[in-house]
This record gives sequence, structure tokens and C-alpha cells, in this order.
Amino acid sequence: MEIMLSELKCDKDNILNNPEWEVIDIGKYKDHKLFYKNNGDKSGFEFISVRYCGGDKWNNFTEVEILFSGVAYWDGIRHLWFGDSDTETEPYWYCCEDMQEYIDLFQELQNLTKIHCRID
Repeated sequence: MEIMLSELKCDKDNILNNPEWEVIDIGKYKDHKLFYKNNGDKSGFEFISVRYCGGDKWNNFTEVEILFSGVAYWDGIRHLWFGDSDTETEPYWYCCEDMQEYIDLFQELQNLTKIHCRID
């Protein structure tokens, strides 16, 4: 089950077109997006990753599945949830034909951790 990108929320924050949330395109076809919000002062960030499922690409009416979401604090990622009850994907992923895109998603999370967390 998919949701519209305009319905994507994290802690009641509507993510799309919200200036607090930044986005990274992932993959050769740009079928995955990693949204994140910096919590400031190297104290961590929140994140949510989605996969394109249908409709016009990357507007309010794009259909997406939530792949994972989580929270990083000063010492790195502490919470990582796979799937979502809204898209009925927890903890199951369907259609993992290009594993490199998932590897790239986690590499971007690692890069964000280096930038937005202190990690002593």
C-alpha cells in the first residue's frame, strides 16, 4: 500500500516543501529519497526514506512506500525503524532488485552522521 508524498509526516511534521527538511536523491533512476532534518549544533537529525511507487515523479501526488525512518543523536543513529504501518511495509520490503540503491541509502545515513553528530 502506498501513500501520497504530500501525506508524508514525521512526528506530525509535514515533510514535503517544509524548509526544515532537506532531501537527498538516491540511485541511478532517482527512485529513492532520503529526507532529513538537522537538529542543530551537532546534536543529531531525524530521517525518513521513501521509494517511488507510481504517479508523477516527486510532486504532491507521487505514490511512495516508506522504507525506513529513524533518529540520530550526538553519538550516532540510535533508532531505526524498517517499514511503516501507513504503507503496510513493516518490516517487509518488496522488490529489492537493485541492492546497490539500498547500500547507497545507508552510506548517505553514515555521511549525515559524520556531519550532524559529534561522535566522540
